[in-house]
Amino acid sequence: MPSLSHALVGIVLLPAYLYTSVDGRGPARRLLLLWRKLIWLCTLLLQEFNIEKLHLLEAEKAKIRKDFERRESQIEVKKKIEYSKQLNASRIKVRTWKSRTSSYPGQNNLL
Repeated sequence: MPSLSHALVGIVLLPAYLYTSVDGRGPARRLLLLWRKLIWLCTLLLQEFNIEKLHLLEAEKAKIRKDFERRESQIEVKKKIEYSKQLNASRIKVRTWKSRTSSYPGQNNLL
């Protein structure tokens, strides 16, 4: 894909070559130098823009990754809490079952 500087070269240099004087001096030469400087400045600005855009994208990606890791750890904690609740509920069931069965006479000898 052609860059901005390539587009400017194609558009801008054609008039300068059409009006260049025989000795290579004059307004056409100055115009050509000004256009080259403009192309150079546009290229620098485009490079700075792309660098800044890259920094912003990387910062946003890091923020998204951090948020994803935080949510992932929250999900793991919730799973552990749910597992612990289920384990405690099953322990309570076993204890209540043992307490009910031990209340009958003669059951202590069978267990």
